[in-house]
Amino acid sequence: SEFEPQPIDPQSPILEERLARWCDAVAKGDSAEFTEYLTSVGLDVARAKLLLSPVTLRSGAELPLWAGDLETLIATAPAHVEASLRRAETTSESDSENRQSLIDRTFPFGEVVNAFVTAARLTPGTSLVNDRGLLRDHALGSLEAPLARQLGFLIAPSLACELYLSVKLGQLETSDKRAAYLRFVRDRFSTRESLWKFFRLYPVLGRLVSTAVRNSKDNTAELLGRLSKDLPDISQSFFDGTDLGPAVAFSTESADPHNGGRGVTIVTFSGGKRIVYKPRSVALERLYGEFLIWLRSHAASLTLKAPRVLERSGYGWVEYIEHGPSTDSDQIYRFYRESGMHLCLLYLLQGHDFHFENLIATPDEPVLVDLEGLLHPRPASTPREGGSRAQAEALEQLDFSVLKTGMLPVWVTGDKGRPGVDISGLGGNPSQVLPWPTPRWEHLGTSDIRRRYEYRYLEAANNQPMLRGNRVAAHEFVGAIVDGFAELYGWLLDRREEILAGAGPLAEWRTVSMRYINRPTATYIRILRASLEPACMRDGIARSLSLEVLQRAYLSRDMSHFRAIPREEARALSELDIPYFTANASSPTLSLNGGTLFGFFRAPIWNELCMHYRRWDSRDLERQVGLIDRKSVV
Repeated sequence: SEFEPQPIDPQSPILEERLARWCDAVAKGDSAEFTEYLTSVGLDVARAKLLLSPVTLRSGAELPLWAGDLETLIATAPAHVEASLRRAETTSESDSENRQSLIDRTFPFGEVVNAFVTAARLTPGTSLVNDRGLLRDHALGSLEAPLARQLGFLIAPSLACELYLSVKLGQLETSDKRAAYLRFVRDRFSTRESLWKFFRLYPVLGRLVSTAVRNSKDNTAELLGRLSKDLPDISQSFFDGTDLGPAVAFSTESADPHNGGRGVTIVTFSGGKRIVYKPRSVALERLYGEFLIWLRSHAASLTLKAPRVLERSGYGWVEYIEHGPSTDSDQIYRFYRESGMHLCLLYLLQGHDFHFENLIATPDEPVLVDLEGLLHPRPASTPREGGSRAQAEALEQLDFSVLKTGMLPVWVTGDKGRPGVDISGLGGNPSQVLPWPTPRWEHLGTSDIRRRYEYRYLEAANNQPMLRGNRVAAHEFVGAIVDGFAELYGWLLDRREEILAGAGPLAEWRTVSMRYINRPTATYIRILRASLEPACMRDGIARSLSLEVLQRAYLSRDMSHFRAIPREEARALSELDIPYFTANASSPTLSLNGGTLFGFFRAPIWNELCMHYRRWDSRDLERQVGLIDRKSVV
């Protein structure tokens, strides 16, 4: 390691407090359970305290890469902070709508956010090159918007804490709340010395800001390079060779960051055409589309469609599916009948987590998007194990049912006493209130800025058909869903041997790579948000301990062999990523960052698919139809 522990009294209150925090994170304060956990990972209290000791950089060791990036930001950002402050002092809210002014007013501490974004863009050797007319100049703002959002997410809690202290200590010398805010920003961020002082107090925040900036620059360059190289093929594959013109907008608002901050991006061209960039394998999207083509070629009554795909090594481009209203009830019936067929395919192909954002309602048919939930494998052990044999058998039946797909009503719970929310592929009604609070910043640009938590409504998605301006819910067309499911089930059952044959339409599925989802994204986001509180931004050990909550589900003996999972989750979250695990359909091994976890899955998912498919019969069809009927009515 580049760091070494500093000498400290083992009975120091600092170490005792950190040990207690670790115990609380892992074992909810249960000292006996925590001691057992330490023993299982080869530690005793003395060794644990050594890990919790303050550290210093070893003599002669090089500074980490992020430190150099932070030094560059500190050297260049203050001038941009001052420029933002001058704009704030001379521009009314109704004046300029330029990119800088919008960032200043839209994000908490927007003047600081804008300074870092501008400094990142203008760093020598890293600015965007547009010598091929690839994008319009104003598209730069949409490319930088994700970085601005992330920086606001990162810095706001700590800056709000410092501003609150400054107000309480009477350091701003004015009762004007707008003037006090601007004074605070100028005092803390408009000179190199003040910015150095701030990041010495919040060194973890400095690392995260540097990480976010570097990821943004690298990923933007990667996206634009791939777009430039693939543009002729994109035009030919999706738009019949049409000249698309330069890119005018890039949207990543609903994308989760994975693998170095990469996220799905929708690219809009000057002629209005759109394409979806996915910085991961799109093999499953391609295979699903090819399977639908095979189905249509063998059964004229099957008209299911999937987005077209342009596959590249490690990434790909996918057709943008436009949401549109239906014109009559016949189209609605067809939509839900075909939804039943897609549900049948997901049931066959071991689909998981197909929620309301994975289905797009076009005028007369549903289209599944973002298909990385296909071939979802099952762990050999799960935190839910235990209980009676009857409970275990019931859970097993549910796990091999249509309910696993996520397409049917599934109730996600949150805070105690709050009603659950249905986020299923055929549900997701926007009138529902989320069962957990989300933060909202108010009184931006004043010394009263504060974060308030509120229970928000579920945002409307495009998964339900519209008729005459109204959503048409699935429970009104349960019969259509059942008809589609049963029709395709029977067709697939009759052709089971042909489909499973070595040269059949699923041949390439046997060895494809896929994603494994270990926890809901909402869980990761809540843990990540807690790790960004000011105390964690001042002390790296405090932040690491906050991420140890991931270990709670792995305390039991049967789960202890898989503790590399929460360690990898913590590593990803520490780098601002949502964890992303992969596996191969032919193997029970889980791929980790730089390693593997053999035997994590109880069987290769291809084997489970075949076993599951061979169990299909009239009784199973009756069970699944019963579940569809009951869940859709609910």
